[in-house]
Amino acid sequence: VASNDVRFLQADDFEAHEARVCINQSCVLTDPNRPRSYSEQQYLRTPEEMAELFADLPQALENSVEIAIRCNLELELGHSVLPDFPVPEGLSTAEYLEQVSQTGLEKRLVQLFDTRAPDFAQQREPYDERLAIELGVINQMGFPGYFLIVADFIQWAR
Repeated sequence: VASNDVRFLQADDFEAHEARVCINQSCVLTDPNRPRSYSEQQYLRTPEEMAELFADLPQALENSVEIAIRCNLELELGHSVLPDFPVPEGLSTAEYLEQVSQTGLEKRLVQLFDTRAPDFAQQREPYDERLAIELGVINQMGFPGYFLIVADFIQWAR
């Protein structure tokens, strides 16, 4: 089977790929001692380039084409598919997002205001209203799971 180890779409995407690798490995592009695991040759080659590379192995090219013909992938465009975020049993993602958001708001309000003050309920009212509006929009758009995933990333990064 004729193939090349593709890591990026076009040859001129190499530098961007290297930047992503550096971010992943916590190093910088200008570090002369950083590991270099990839080459500029790891782009998706055209059929003509592959034919030239494997001119001495025509059967390998034919086998690659046969595999490609057998592969069947259908992509539904314009439709987001997000992973399911695990939530406690008995709660929907929207309910869990509301619970997590409310807990986060309570922590912030304690930092902002004296919760024992007689006007605390009045002080917190705009925050409660805003949270309700934001959660309504998030739920209406069908993104509570996405926000939980992002919150999980942020917690992990901290």
